[in-house]
Amino acid sequence: MVEHVEEVDFNSPITKFTHCLTGYPLLMEIWQNLYNMTMYKKKGETSSRPMVSLYMGHDRSIEPLLTILQIKRDLWLLPLASAITFELYSLRSKKFYIRVIYNGNDVTKQLIFCRKLNGDGLCDFENFNFFAMKDIDHHCFFGDNFSNACNSKR
Repeated sequence: MVEHVEEVDFNSPITKFTHCLTGYPLLMEIWQNLYNMTMYKKKGETSSRPMVSLYMGHDRSIEPLLTILQIKRDLWLLPLASAITFELYSLRSKKFYIRVIYNGNDVTKQLIFCRKLNGDGLCDFENFNFFAMKDIDHHCFFGDNFSNACNSKR
């Protein structure tokens, strides 16, 4: 039995930095898979390519993603069987959009890179691209990059 659990301040710089270090590789893998799906679709290669990626994890996998993406949570301890889902949509215009669901709730509008949504409540995938390619380094590593942050002696 747990006798004492301290509440974590998810806004503290050290928590944010630690979550960025631990969540960055998974977020980049998710982004890369979604990006690849957009490229396959644009080239018409979808029939021979995987269109679903499934990851299983623990609260220690999900929690850093929530912090990096600035998804609010009511509880400081994640509920049992928590889930985060990234959905990719393509419309007739060959534009791509994402929606993010956390524990059954649409949290797309909370995403740090998706403050403005289209009429269907979806986020332009280009916003995620820009975040993954450029903004995440500024947001997480103070303008540095993941590799240097891992090697720093902070």
